[in-house]
Amino acid sequence: MKHRFTILAALLVLAASAQGAEDVPLSKAFGKCTDKSGGSDFKVIECLGAEYTRQDKRLNDAYRKLLARLSKQKGEELRKVQRVWLAYVEAECAFLYDNEAFAGTADRVDASSCNVTERARRAADLESFLVRLEEK
Repeated sequence: MKHRFTILAALLVLAASAQGAEDVPLSKAFGKCTDKSGGSDFKVIECLGAEYTRQDKRLNDAYRKLLARLSKQKGEELRKVQRVWLAYVEAECAFLYDNEAFAGTADRVDASSCNVTERARRAADLESFLVRLEEK
């Protein structure tokens, strides 16, 4: 029975993660780029590279704006959280493409997608914190 509960819990976590990935706000330019890719992994990777640049900029902009609005103590907390978040994302996405067990083109797409979606998700989180501060 315990084994069934563990499997059910894992499936629920995976379903929630998949649902969350659908809600990640990526740019219209990325959608257009992938539409033009014709399904080619190499072209999709190029699209992901451009989207990574956009989402990383969006993330850094939101981070700087939020940091400027916080007290010194909350700013330090945000810095710590951001460092931990970044370490997790780098490890998680690196796991998906490692030139060993996961070394195919599809693995490279997965790792690139991971980096893009995690940055977009984090940027959206930080932007929502900014909105909450503006409402106060």
